[in-house]
This record gives sequence, C-alpha cells and structure tokens, in this order.
Amino acid sequence: MERIAVCLDILKLFQECDRHETGVISSKKLKEVLQGIGMTGSSCMNLLSGIPRNEDGDVNYMLFLKRVFSEEHETLRKDSLEQLRSISPLSVCSFIRDEVPLMLRADSAFMLEAVRRHSEALEFATDEIKADRDIVLTAVRKAGRALRFASHDRKAERAIVFEAVKQHGCALEFAADEMKADCDLVLEAVKQNAFALQFAKDAAKSDKTVLLEAVNRDAFALKFATDDMKANHAINLEAVKRNGFALNFVNDKMKSDSTIVLEAVKQSGWALTFATDEMKANHTIVLQAVKQAGCALAYATDDRKADHDIVLEAVKQNAFALQYASSTMKGDSTIVLEAVKNDWRALEFASAEMKADRTIIMEAVQKDRGALELVTNNDLRSDTEILKLLPEAPMQA
Repeated sequence: MERIAVCLDILKLFQECDRHETGVISSKKLKEVLQGIGMTGSSCMNLLSGIPRNEDGDVNYMLFLKRVFSEEHETLRKDSLEQLRSISPLSVCSFIRDEVPLMLRADSAFMLEAVRRHSEALEFATDEIKADRDIVLTAVRKAGRALRFASHDRKAERAIVFEAVKQHGCALEFAADEMKADCDLVLEAVKQNAFALQFAKDAAKSDKTVLLEAVNRDAFALKFATDDMKANHAINLEAVKRNGFALNFVNDKMKSDSTIVLEAVKQSGWALTFATDEMKANHTIVLQAVKQAGCALAYATDDRKADHDIVLEAVKQNAFALQYASSTMKGDSTIVLEAVKNDWRALEFASAEMKADRTIIMEAVQKDRGALELVTNNDLRSDTEILKLLPEAPMQA
C-alpha cells in the first residue's frame, strides 16, 4: 500500500508539470520530479531506459508509472475493479470522476469495464482511451450519445457512428461532419429518431429516401428539411397525411395547394390555421376542417363563418364552435338548436333572439338546469312548461 501511495504521489507531481493535460512531459522535467523525491541521477536514468519517447523526446508518464510500478498498478486496478462492480451503475460516473486516479482512467482494461457499467464513464477517460476503438464501440452500443466523448477520429469512423445512431439516432449530433453528410448513416439515424434529421448536412437532408423515412416516423421532421424538400409535393403530402400540423413547415406555395391543405385538415382540422387566406376561404377545405375539429371555424374567413353548411357541421362536431360563427349564424334557429342539442352551454353564444326562442330553451333546459341562467326573458324563465323539463336538482350531501 505504501508503494501505491508513492506511485499516486508521483502521478500528481507529473500532472502538475503537465498543465495542458497532454499526458506527456519532457525527460528533463521527469528527472527533476524524481530527483525532487530523493532519487539519484543514475537511478533516474536506469528507470528511463527502455521507456519510449515521442518525436520531441517527451515521455508518456502514465506508461512510465505503469512500468515502474507494475505490481502496484495491477493491485490498484484489481481493487478499483472490485469497487466498480460493487456500486450501482448510476454511481459509476461520480466514482470515476471523484475517486479513480488518472492512472486508471488511462487503463484500457479498467475503462472498458467502466463503460460496460455506464457508457458515459467515457467522459472521464484520458484522450488515449477516448480514441480506443473497442472501448468507444462498447460505449456507443450501450448508449449512442456516448459518442460525444469519443476522439475526433472515432467520431469520423463510419462503423462506430453507425452503431451509435442505431442505438440513439440523435447521436448523429456528435459525429464528424463527413458522417452527417452520409445518406446511409443519416437514414439509419432517422429510423431510430426522426428528429436526428436536424443534425444532418444538407446533402443528406435533400435525399428523398432519407426525408420520406423521417416524415414517416414523425411528420414534424419536415421542419428540418431543406427548402427544396419543403417544396416537394410528394414529401409534403406524406407529412401532412401523418400529422396535419406539419403544414406549418411546408413552404408558402404548398400552403396554397388545395391537395396538400385538404389532406392536412383531414388529419387535423386545426391545421387550417397554417393555410393561406385563399385556402381558409375554400368551401371544401373549411368544411373538411370543421368536420374534424369544429372550432377550427375560428380560422376560416368571414364568408365561411357565415356559410350555413359549414357552421352546421362545425356545431355538430363541437357545440362551442358557435362562438366563431357570424352574427347571422348565431341567430339561425337550425344552427343554434343543433348546437344546444350537442351541448346546452352553447346557448351562451347564441343571439339574444335565440336565447328567447321557446323551442331552443326547452331543448337546453332539459339537458341541464344551468341553461335557465342563460335565458334573458323573464316570462320564459318562469314558464311552467319549461320548468317541468328541468332535471331534478342533485341531492345535497
């Protein structure tokens, strides 16, 4: 245990010399550190013999310590592995960050086990480990978004990016730019998560196969398409069939296309809000919209709000659509009667004349006693025939 402590103390001294966290220090600086703890010059030279140096003559001090303290390193690894395996996966990252020395964060065997336990442990590995193909591959297969901690070379390796986006489509965000332009990779990403399209390069966003796959998975992926794809009739048609609200993301020309808009409002009447004024004035489109969502009448033009057929369909679907009808329609007995049959509370939006219409009041009050509060005519409020229709008041507890 004493030699392990010495090893870790030396490691800290080396780290202090390595201010830029490169993992290497000069031979001269390494000798100074060793002599500073009492070693002779000849002992330092003996320890350094056989240790590889880079082209600048610098020494990888982690490798140096592993060789000099090989037995202690093995003991430290063994003890830390036991501790790693005994804790919850949720605690792995904090354990690596707060308790594991850099020496082990540079150890491939230890870090491989760490990412098996929790993929994001890769964040706390040394740069050398973040470039280790097997370790990165293990991490991204477990959680694709761990790709963000990998080295640039691994982020540019097609096989690794493929595994990452296969597990989590939006891991595409962390891939190298050339990977984001790879149509096959992006296709795999949007299969897993349509919104991965936002991280693709235009070359992939302009690919019809990629985009169709994305909008089939989630129509809102159309938001991330290129302008030319937002003008593509087939793509837009597929998107609004999936979700009418995708009409919000098509280009202006497509918002005036009756085929596109009709399909959108069939899927969701509320999509009418994204149509052009021309489409909001189109009888067929508005009629289809209110059949699907009565209150979509709110987005129609004034002419359509005064259209008897359209308003009738709207209040059949949702009685509260009456509030968006023209004043003429609010005074139409057929329309108001249909609305209160659907929901007595719609009487609130009827004209004063309709609130005094005996037939309509009788229809409303037999549904709920509260309808009587909406009647403004005192004679009708006290009319015995109307009062007989009131449901019995609920028993007081």
